[in-house]
Amino acid sequence: MMARTKIEWCTDVWNPITGCVAVSEGCQNCYAKGFAWRFWGERRFGEVRLHEDRLEQPLHWKRPRRVFVDSMGDLWHPDVQEIWLDVVFEMMSLAKRHTFLILTKRPRRALEWFRKWAERNNWPENVWLGTSIESQRWVDQRLPALLEIPVNLFVSMEPLIGPVHSLSWAQHADGWYMNGLQGVNWKPNMADWEFGCNRLRWVIVGGENGSGARPIHPQWVRTIHKECKAYGVPLFFKGWGEWAPGSELRGMSDELSGLNLQHTSNYFWPDGEVSYAVGRSKSGRRLDGVEWLEMPEF
Repeated sequence: MMARTKIEWCTDVWNPITGCVAVSEGCQNCYAKGFAWRFWGERRFGEVRLHEDRLEQPLHWKRPRRVFVDSMGDLWHPDVQEIWLDVVFEMMSLAKRHTFLILTKRPRRALEWFRKWAERNNWPENVWLGTSIESQRWVDQRLPALLEIPVNLFVSMEPLIGPVHSLSWAQHADGWYMNGLQGVNWKPNMADWEFGCNRLRWVIVGGENGSGARPIHPQWVRTIHKECKAYGVPLFFKGWGEWAPGSELRGMSDELSGLNLQHTSNYFWPDGEVSYAVGRSKSGRRLDGVEWLEMPEF
């Protein structure tokens, strides 16, 4: 069974578990919920299910693939049973030819589950774990828990709907600080910084798509790009989404042919930047004239 996708940073999706509920402002225009509303009939998106008939799908894919796991749910939703997780991870362990990329908005539960799992199992080397971040608030709330899990880690900052001042200086609620791009921690009971801690191996950034999409300020992306470059972390910029910043539209005459910006919805930022609702197909993914589609070594 084929599971090809248009998501640029993976080649396939695999949904052995589906269903989720909103947990933060990034979920406001959830594409998965919209898909479920269109195609799931009377089943609610908040109803979490295990699909046993899909569990062995990756075993039948002959060529190596980069697989986004649970694009239509969250593996660490409270209604996901631990025995379901055990089975899903067993399948990923068997399908060693593929790289599996998991995203969760619940890294605290993922950490708790990992501690139990690690007592009797090894985390599969072909499985990467990430968390979704939409603003600095969620850097502070989600990233520290993610960084406590000693596996290959990444973040998806899509949709980015608020500024992220720093991925290299996040404050945990318990009072400790971490540099997620370098692998450095400091806790109140420590006399000095702790080096060699886990860190992010990849950063994905993108604007919001679809109906009701919110604009993204170019400076938010520039700040993240600057930090990633400073620490040698690959950055994959998916694009501006529905709203393109005016500063990036210059020199894009081919892409914008036939489009009159004077008659296009716009959003005025306090600093004078203007974003235009030109649509995803027109907005592009150039940052200061360059596409950043960097990948880590999987």
